[in-house]
Amino acid sequence: MIFAIAGAVAGQLKNDTGFLCGFSIFVLQLTLQFSSFLVFSIALNLQLVIVHNFRGQKLERIYITASAVMAAILTVPPYAAGMYGWDQLEEQCWYSNPNAKTILIWQIVTQMIWTGLAAFGEIISSATVIIWMLKHDVGIIFLLMRAINTKGSIFSHVCVKNLQSLQHRVIGE
Repeated sequence: MIFAIAGAVAGQLKNDTGFLCGFSIFVLQLTLQFSSFLVFSIALNLQLVIVHNFRGQKLERIYITASAVMAAILTVPPYAAGMYGWDQLEEQCWYSNPNAKTILIWQIVTQMIWTGLAAFGEIISSATVIIWMLKHDVGIIFLLMRAINTKGSIFSHVCVKNLQSLQHRVIGE
């Protein structure tokens, strides 16, 4: 929500070279990086819990703290260097410097690389979980059938029939 507010404020400022322009971009970048690292943490946690049997709740504080620290490390230096403000080239609040090459370097180093790495990590973690689940899917069906068979109720018989039909579709028997 803070990200959306900062983006809306920065988008409404016209020809502003003052504090609000630079600060709104700082908040925008801070929340962007924070959310990017949190989404990566969710993907990593999913992999650690499902594939590697970690207890994910113990790591929640680490995820939040690491995401906040990384977001601060990436956004405070450009803000302190006065890199956030009115961009003459784009005519909006963004990275501010008369030299377009300098702006590009700051964007790559403080935003693009890290957002790309987080997205790449999310893809790798998600793919690992999906592959693990596909490899273990048939085993789960048999475990569920065994658990349901031990109950002996009418409900378990219906579930067994449904799982057996699913088993035939998955395995191809």
